[in-house]
Amino acid sequence: MTIVTARKSTSDELIEHGVNDGWEPIVLGFIREFPQILQGFEDVKDPNDNPYINHPKAQRKSFITPRSLEASSDILKQRHLFDDHSLTALLIGTIGDRGALDMMAFVKLADQLPSLQSIKDDPLNAKVPDSASAVCMTVFRALGAMNREWVDNWMIYMERLDKSAQGLFAMGVRANAYAHRSVVMQSDNFTTWAMKNNYMFAADKV
Repeated sequence: MTIVTARKSTSDELIEHGVNDGWEPIVLGFIREFPQILQGFEDVKDPNDNPYINHPKAQRKSFITPRSLEASSDILKQRHLFDDHSLTALLIGTIGDRGALDMMAFVKLADQLPSLQSIKDDPLNAKVPDSASAVCMTVFRALGAMNREWVDNWMIYMERLDKSAQGLFAMGVRANAYAHRSVVMQSDNFTTWAMKNNYMFAADKV
């Protein structure tokens, strides 16, 4: 047996993977808000400093790893089948106490998200979430569900979001591994937006 030490994924890398793999946007928003969930225990002397991860000095039956995050995504896709108590219990058994309680806060935020259909049908009047975290989830969901039929309407809707959210979408599109990159890049609305906002990408040219 050969043992090889590999670094953990960054939050951006895992989000990119999750977008392409169809992860629940609640989980992607959670990863963005709590990047410390991917920290290696080697960098944490006191396990109480990071209650989310596995640590040899702590007796945690469940904890957060990329695999348990994917499992929690599968659970959350079926959340309509469970009451809040049962859903919390399932998440505790999958990602641990602290992670489950914090992720349930994102489940509550999901109620603020506009439906994809409302954005497709009426991008100028579809609901815009109140919180920054809910806006992030809306962007991640759009990245994962994007297709030619509604990319232009999404761009109309997206301009109603703040610039940081617009930049988040653009960075997702520009990722080489993004599954729907060509669909967005071929949109006249995206091209127009990119020309107006090219200052966001100035750092890439340095």
